[in-house]
Amino acid sequence: REAIALLAELGITEGSGLGQYEPATQVSREQMAAFLARLWRLLDAGATGLPAELEMPFDDAAGSFAADDIALLAHLGITAGDADGGYSPGDQVSREQMAAFLARLWALLDAEATALPGELPMPFDDASASFAADDIAVLLHLGVTAGDGQGGFSPGDAVTREQMAAFLARLYDLFDAG
Repeated sequence: REAIALLAELGITEGSGLGQYEPATQVSREQMAAFLARLWRLLDAGATGLPAELEMPFDDAAGSFAADDIALLAHLGITAGDADGGYSPGDQVSREQMAAFLARLWALLDAEATALPGELPMPFDDASASFAADDIAVLLHLGVTAGDGQGGFSPGDAVTREQMAAFLARLYDLFDAG
């Protein structure tokens, strides 16, 4: 609840319409792009130095409500799209995908990102083989995630709007406190 209120106050979320947030609803890849782009614009003082219009590298995202945000994430190197060369904006974002996006955003925003220990421990057996295992370990180390509450990370599960709000608020707090 506090994370959702913070994100609304910061302008990172406007809810799902009609005064609702729908915390249990799964987050789509285009929604996540909008959340991350808004957070980046809020935290990065150099955000105004971008070209007026960024090239959209994904044909399947050109008609998305978040097309500008998706193009921004591609421009920043936060996403390279999906395995098929598209972005799949309507697909649900998985927890491991979310970890990769958030870790890349954090590394982009934090000049101290390279100061992390060489290899962070991975306490989640279910995430050790994930493509985003290193990213999950970084987010755990930073306190952005503590896992799924059941001793694992559930890397393939879809992220809910309440989980995304908690992750983004914790990431914001890293910069707001520093």
